[in-house]
Amino acid sequence: MPVLRAIIGTTIGVLLATFTVGCAGDGPAPGTGPGGEFAAIQNEIFTPSCISSSCHSSGTQAGGLSLAASESYDALVGVVPVNPTAAERGLLLVAPEDVSASFLVNKVNGDLGDGEGLVMPLGAPLLTPDQIAMIEIWIENGALPPTSD
Repeated sequence: MPVLRAIIGTTIGVLLATFTVGCAGDGPAPGTGPGGEFAAIQNEIFTPSCISSSCHSSGTQAGGLSLAASESYDALVGVVPVNPTAAERGLLLVAPEDVSASFLVNKVNGDLGDGEGLVMPLGAPLLTPDQIAMIEIWIENGALPPTSD
């Protein structure tokens, strides 16, 4: 009997540990709940990688796009790109819940057709797969606006 109890106890412990580990990756990471995803994208991607004096700042707006914190959401979501080829294809800069119709994703992952320009960010290190996934998840989840603090 003591051996059976030990086996049952060990089995239950292993199952609980498995379920706990399996659930650890579910749900949003801290600070990335509804609206938090965009704040993380702004802080971790747009601000350090896309805003410079010659790129997507408020002043220069390369490609007609400002990614400055106070302007980026409205400049991206539901907006037709100024790139005529992308616009003709029916893409939006960000199409909520539709990664494949979001030109921003094509620009950062390099999935560009003739006439759609260059992979971004230009002149800076390319985004990592995790950074691209962060953008894709935000779009898949509806491209919610940033939360106000």
